[in-house]
Amino acid sequence: MEADNNPRAARPAAEDFPAAADPEAFHQVAEMNLRGLRVLRDALLEGRGLEIPAAAKLRERWLALDDAALQRVADAPFLLFELSLDAALAAQRASRLAVGDDPRRATLWCARAQGRAFARLLCHFAWQTSRTAPSAAALLLGVSPAGGAALRSLGLQQLDAFTEIAGDWVTLRWGDEPQLWSARLAAAATGDPDRLWRDTLHGLQRLAALARPPAAKPAAARPSPAR
Repeated sequence: MEADNNPRAARPAAEDFPAAADPEAFHQVAEMNLRGLRVLRDALLEGRGLEIPAAAKLRERWLALDDAALQRVADAPFLLFELSLDAALAAQRASRLAVGDDPRRATLWCARAQGRAFARLLCHFAWQTSRTAPSAAALLLGVSPAGGAALRSLGLQQLDAFTEIAGDWVTLRWGDEPQLWSARLAAAATGDPDRLWRDTLHGLQRLAALARPPAAKPAAARPSPAR
């Protein structure tokens, strides 16, 4: 996730985000990142989670991280995990909630109780944030404006049903890009704050692009009246 920006630039702070963001939310995001990364590391230790390329290809490096290094990986002002909202909402609407008979599900990184609890927590946090701070949700959660609107539309009963299948749709952000995670793991393992900041900044830039609403199409030019 590294970028070429000046590593001495100011570290991300609450003022870098929309004013609607609660500073406490950044602390909560870092805590959730750490919890999710611990779940992922435990899954890799058990031979699960290999559906994520950045976990499978870097498995030994994930397992070599001590708790301090893992906390450095987790220390980002945005979620390092993402929820495939479109697929999860489609499954929830179709009431396809009974997926326990799929043998592949047992190998997923969120298959155990600890992983399912993390997925439920992530969903509730995403739902609450999208409702209370919609302008900040895109950067904190890494969801598009349309995804945030879909989350906000869920009622409490729908949310409860949604969280029961969430573990099947939660994955590591940019998990299909092992080279990006390789850079972050290396920076965390050596405790290099500048490399970690460059990596985090690059992630913020990617999420900022996602957060921008689609550009309006220019209005078609009206034909000149006949003379």
